[in-house]
Amino acid sequence: MKRTIYVTCSLILLAAQARSQFKIDGQIRPRTELYNGNNNGKTTGDNTPGLATQQRSRLTFTYIGSGDTEGVKIVISPQVVSFWGQMPQAYDLLGDGAPGAPEPNFSIFEAYAQYKVSELLTLKFGRQAISYGDQRWFGALGWAASGRSHDAFVGKFDLGESSFLDVGATLNQTRHTNDPNTALQNIRAGNKSLQYAWFQTKVGESLTLPIMVTNITNQDLDDSGQFDGSHTNSTTLGVMPTVKASDVLSFDGSAYYQFSGSDISAYLLALSATYKIGGLPITFGVDMASGTDADEDGTDHTWQQPFGTNHKFYGLMDFFYVGETRKEGLNNYFIKTAIKTGEKSKLIAQLHHFTANKDYARVEGLTPSKSIGSEIDLIYNMNVSKAFNVKLGYSQFLASEEFGIIPDDDFNNWVWLQLDLKAAFFDSSKK
Repeated sequence: MKRTIYVTCSLILLAAQARSQFKIDGQIRPRTELYNGNNNGKTTGDNTPGLATQQRSRLTFTYIGSGDTEGVKIVISPQVVSFWGQMPQAYDLLGDGAPGAPEPNFSIFEAYAQYKVSELLTLKFGRQAISYGDQRWFGALGWAASGRSHDAFVGKFDLGESSFLDVGATLNQTRHTNDPNTALQNIRAGNKSLQYAWFQTKVGESLTLPIMVTNITNQDLDDSGQFDGSHTNSTTLGVMPTVKASDVLSFDGSAYYQFSGSDISAYLLALSATYKIGGLPITFGVDMASGTDADEDGTDHTWQQPFGTNHKFYGLMDFFYVGETRKEGLNNYFIKTAIKTGEKSKLIAQLHHFTANKDYARVEGLTPSKSIGSEIDLIYNMNVSKAFNVKLGYSQFLASEEFGIIPDDDFNNWVWLQLDLKAAFFDSSKK
């Protein structure tokens, strides 16, 4: 924390001396959840709900250079993520003689530098959110209080004519060591390294075409959980076109293929169409994530997506690709709309029907079936002002017997209220 304060003060002095731009943004975002069957709190046998409030408190310091620091951009974003009641009322209530809140509450969401080498190339390095397109594969995970960021080096190429190419890489370690027993679980990033390239271009006025390749390197562990000296690579290829057919009709598509020699062969296919009827958007679509049969040996066909904002796609109750990956894969048929209820408000409604991509019996004694269940998601969104947003959500899950996590005769729902206040309380460019 002291280092963050020191760097912040240094940036303010630099901005003042060089007449560069310096901006401080703040965000306070508490969300209260009553959970009775969502991923954050699965329903119990007696159907007892849980209630908790979690808050994100984030500052973002942005410095944009000029003169001798022309082309420089530095962003530092510290945050405190905690549940209401997790931190002490006063410093001495912990009884351990140490001031302040428990250390795990404080983290750095972003801390990166960016340098514009030329009109073609910009370098970006440090802790940063990696987010592209619809955030299905790479997402900043804005829904989660902590968000998602990577320690990465990225080269950004501006190819002109609405085209760009980003090439990035990470290399994760916990300390200086060549000890072969350094286990994967000590690397909290979840992988040893990540390499990717994201190319995006616009074809004509109606077609946007992103193309992506990602390689993930993981350490191999032995039966005791220790690094055995070898690594496994898995590669994912993706193409995600969007087409604006007219002012009232558009299409979004995604096709991903994931492989690793003869060990992994998986896919994700997604297609949706949005049609506006008198200003009312209605979206129909389907996601098909491959799975593996229960009795299948050898190649793993189960689709994995470790970096995306999965909450956005597979039902807001987060049963799929958030808390766990279903071995049998997933088919998600959905319809979505957003009804304007006022000048500053709207009602977002989603209906999902889920089936397994492969037959897979999760409940002992049941015949394998593809039926999983259906989910209804409702969100009332109110922009009280440019700085203050309020969201109220309700979700209901109607599980089949085959769902296998929650009993189908229980009432599985989720209610939440989120207050989000974001403001720039210092901006040198506006003085």
